[in-house]
This record gives sequence, C-alpha cells and structure tokens, in this order.
Amino acid sequence: MRCGRLEISLGALPTLVPGIAVFAGSFLLIGCSFTDQTVRLPSPKITPTLHSPAPGAVVVVPLIIDLREAVHYIGVKKNLFGTVTAKVFPDRNAPLWLREQLMTQLKAAGVKTVAKAADESAVLVQLFLKRMLSEPRWSWGAGDIATTLVVRLKVSSPTGETADRTYEVTGLASGEVPSEKNYTPSLERAAAELMKLLMPDILSMTSLSTQR
Repeated sequence: MRCGRLEISLGALPTLVPGIAVFAGSFLLIGCSFTDQTVRLPSPKITPTLHSPAPGAVVVVPLIIDLREAVHYIGVKKNLFGTVTAKVFPDRNAPLWLREQLMTQLKAAGVKTVAKAADESAVLVQLFLKRMLSEPRWSWGAGDIATTLVVRLKVSSPTGETADRTYEVTGLASGEVPSEKNYTPSLERAAAELMKLLMPDILSMTSLSTQR
C-alpha cells in the first residue's frame, strides 16, 4: 500500500473486519494528507471553578512568554505509522489567544486585569507557554485529535509571596477517524482543562493579597 493509493480486492471486502475498513479509510482521509492546514482558535468560554470570586482584586497579566521550540505552528498531521505529513497553523497568535482565555476567566471572577501595575495591591501573573501541540492519536478502528498544553505559572503578590508551578493538560476530540474539523474542539477542551487548574491557584493568591 502506498499513500494515496489503496489496493484491496473487491472480493475480499466482505471478509474485512470493521476495524480494518475504518483504519484503511483513516489512512486516506487524514493519514495521507500532505496539505498544511490553518485552524480556528476557539473563543473563550467561562469555566466554573470551586473558588469564590475575588471582586476588587487587581491582577497584572503581561504578555505570555513563548518558550516553544516551534512557535509558528500548533499541531501536526500524521499517518498511521506516526510519521508527520503536514503542519497545523493557528488563525492568530497562540500566546495572545491563551492570554485572552485567562483574562476572560479572571474578569468573570470579578478580578480587574491590567497590562501594567497601576497600584501596589496588584498581583503579577506571568505565564510561560512551553508546549502547545495538536496531533492525531490512533487506536484500533478509531482515532482522536489530542491537544497538549504545558504552561508555567508564576504568581507574585505585593507582599512578597510567590507561587511557581507548571501544568500539563490534554484535550481530546474523538471520532472514528482523526478529522481535521476536530482540531478546534480539541484546543477548546485543552484550554478549559488548563483554566480549571490555573484559576484556583491565581484566585488563592489574589484573595490573600486583598485580605492584607
């Protein structure tokens, strides 16, 4: 079998197990795609948290520092053998998109967000984007698009407390075969999972700051 050409005897088709048929179709649909793709980065959605809102808190959210090895693309396409066949590009700047996700969650919690410190009560929230990759993950007869986000969070309060943690999350968009249309849902789920981890830690620090 060669990419783009599937040779199967018609007489043998009835004897093929469903998994093989799906696998063969998958190979043609996306596994053999050599065309680069631009995907839409999803708009922010409010993610409920278990922490109480922090009304009146001021948080400085500078631009995210991009530490990725490859900063121009956010994903890849692969064939069944795991070989990268094409790249997936975002429709806008990925670090700015991630910052927008965080700003939306903070504002929903009643936190005032600014780009630069305006007063001594502001908490500094600095994010470092270490990895952002969407890629197919194959299993027998099915496949997912999996987006992995690795982000370092550094929070500094006006009183000197600091918190420094690294988070890794994965968002899956499932289907019978990895589909190009599943890149955006996968990104959306990864962002939602990341915010569920980031927000409690940030709000804890801002709550301590406003109580002092």
